[in-house]
Amino acid sequence: SMCNKGYEDVRAYFQLPWVFPQYRKTKGAGLYRIFSEYRRNKDGVMDKLRASASELIGMYSILRHWAESEIGDREEMSNHVASLRAGCKVVDIIQMAKKQVLPMRPASLALRKAIRIWFQLHKSVYGEQHFKPKHHWLFDVADQFGTDPMVFDQLIVERLHLTIKEHGER
Repeated sequence: SMCNKGYEDVRAYFQLPWVFPQYRKTKGAGLYRIFSEYRRNKDGVMDKLRASASELIGMYSILRHWAESEIGDREEMSNHVASLRAGCKVVDIIQMAKKQVLPMRPASLALRKAIRIWFQLHKSVYGEQHFKPKHHWLFDVADQFGTDPMVFDQLIVERLHLTIKEHGER
């Protein structure tokens, strides 16, 4: 990139001695693996993040901290940082609604606006070649926030299989 920062820098940052809550200690300490050579594409290039939803949620705060502290307000990266910050705003609104800090109807309106801003900034920096029709689903999520009483978290459901896994294997 323009500021000579890349996946290896992020990986090294994730390997610093971060302190995680006890229940996330092991998984948190292994988040650097998201940026390892095993997550590269078939040509050996790190072209995108390959991670589970729980890994992405776990790495979100550290990646955001890395971007702010290592890239910050460098003029040559201002458009990239603006796009990242707009994407973070989308995630933050979803998290606030999930934690019931922001009521659902205001979250719906704020999310719709934040998505629109992020789309515009992202396209202006990176072009449209990485946008897929499924990206529009974010607007459906915003609309759903306007009708649902709370955020229904799939991360909880995706882990329920562990409760019965041992019994099923018998």
